[in-house]
Amino acid sequence: MIAARFYFAVSLLVIPFNTLHAESASSAIRWQEFSEDIFKRAAREKKLILMDVEAVWCHWCHVMDRETYSDPEVQRLIAKNFIAIRVDQDARPDISTRYQDYGWPATIVLSADGTDLVKRRGYIRLQSMKEMLSEVARNPVPHSDERKDATEQEQLIGAQDGTLSAELATKLVTNHERFFDLERGGLDFSHRYINPDSIEYLLNESARGNTGYEIFARKTLTGALKLIDPTWGGAYQYSTDRDWDHAHFEKIVPTQALNIRSYALGYIQLGDRAYLTAAQAVHAYLKRFLTSPEGAFYTSQDADVIRGVHSEDYFALDDEHRRKQGIPQVDTHRYSYENGLLISALVDLYAVTGDGDVVNDAKRAANWIITNRSLPGGGFRHDERDAGGPYLRDSLAMAQGLLSLYSATGDRSLLKQSTEAAHFIIKTFSHPTQLGLISYAMRKGLVLKPPLLQEENIPAARFFNLLSHYTGDPKFKEAAARTLKWLVQPKVALQSSTEVGILIANREIRTSPVHLTIVGHKDEQGSKELLAAALRVPGAYKRIDWWDKREGPLVNPDVQYPDLSKPAAFVCTASRCSLPIFAPDGIAKILSARVTSDPAAY
Repeated sequence: MIAARFYFAVSLLVIPFNTLHAESASSAIRWQEFSEDIFKRAAREKKLILMDVEAVWCHWCHVMDRETYSDPEVQRLIAKNFIAIRVDQDARPDISTRYQDYGWPATIVLSADGTDLVKRRGYIRLQSMKEMLSEVARNPVPHSDERKDATEQEQLIGAQDGTLSAELATKLVTNHERFFDLERGGLDFSHRYINPDSIEYLLNESARGNTGYEIFARKTLTGALKLIDPTWGGAYQYSTDRDWDHAHFEKIVPTQALNIRSYALGYIQLGDRAYLTAAQAVHAYLKRFLTSPEGAFYTSQDADVIRGVHSEDYFALDDEHRRKQGIPQVDTHRYSYENGLLISALVDLYAVTGDGDVVNDAKRAANWIITNRSLPGGGFRHDERDAGGPYLRDSLAMAQGLLSLYSATGDRSLLKQSTEAAHFIIKTFSHPTQLGLISYAMRKGLVLKPPLLQEENIPAARFFNLLSHYTGDPKFKEAAARTLKWLVQPKVALQSSTEVGILIANREIRTSPVHLTIVGHKDEQGSKELLAAALRVPGAYKRIDWWDKREGPLVNPDVQYPDLSKPAAFVCTASRCSLPIFAPDGIAKILSARVTSDPAAY
């Protein structure tokens, strides 16, 4: 159960990332920043490249720094044969997305031409590290890997017809169900956490009458409550040991966003008050620990009070006794990607609570990112300065966040900015001859070529499709179809074990969202109450417009609404619209009468 009491006074321990590295146990190693010039230097000096990809908040990164990289023999081997690179994966999405299956920490050895020779996941013990460094220096050829990567050509070649076959859809469903932990909830992997696409798919299908999926969704959301910090709020990243009882205590923004979103969607559909409490507890944690004075969100809070020392006992303490020992450090970078995720999630929470503070927090973050991270042409930088960008995930997350904010506020400038970001994405991240979107922009002399990733193309397809309904621009519908065409290739769709996000994207692209329009002045209380009711409609796939005729026609005036003397709402489908609805509870009544089954599911 989540504690009802929270402590709002906080004195944060904020330590810059570079300062931490200067004081690390491995400071004898001359760690360099990653750049394309490293490969030229490696060729010139006839050395290999050793890349340590880590995270500020990562416990085992701290342990490896203290126990492995501090060893004199390891340091000697690195100095003799390698150029040592250290990468903060939060700061470099190009590196993070390329090696995300191997960490964190991830240990990568590359040749001067960019070939991956060794890829090792997680903590490496001292003796194993010595053996690896010696062997790859002696024999610098690709060593066997724990997984097979798709070749670049396999990643880029697209399907011909672009449709998700019934056979492949069934395979995706079967794969998903195969990993259900029916006893404890969640997907049965060694790390247990809420998978956002999985929980959304379960909720969608339970709304269509699948009671077994509803039971499993409840079990998952209820089990994951154990990962909500009972003292400060906020969600721990995951639990090990295939259960919910062995938390890793770092709190990173993507985890906070997916918990807010999943619990908000779960509450509005399933009605369990504990889910709303969980989402609100995560929001309260963000306000106290991860919000900058200007309103943008910081990146993460460490799992350790003392670097490399496991903190299970610390997180069992109450607020007073934690503070006596210190506060785990906060990474104060303000990245577009993380802020975009939280903006969308906070809109989901606002939709179910109507709490103005929640949507105001989303607005403040959006305003700061727009002011400080915008790129010419509509995109967004990751940080104040991007060494390897621009990155798809930053512009996509912000485009989604701005579209969500538009639905919650009716502010047309947000829809305009979201649309501009979409055009930037298509122009910057589309491969010139192939399908799908690349993870970061191509540029001359790039050694490590950008991959195409399921986790980025699935939300991109969904975003383009929804934006096409808001704007009526066929270019976005085409972009959605093109992206889906890449995703539905069997070799892409089956890359991961349980990717049901493709099923969600496919269903949405083949159907129209629930379209709810509020017609009325934005300063009228009746209009505001109707909008609040529209936002409370369950499900994520919906289009909400607020038409104040004093602002001119809607961006996509695909429905002609009557001129009425008082605020009204309309519920439209692809083929018909409701009569005017004047009472907020009338929206739910109209929707409850609709047929929820969808014969065009796949």
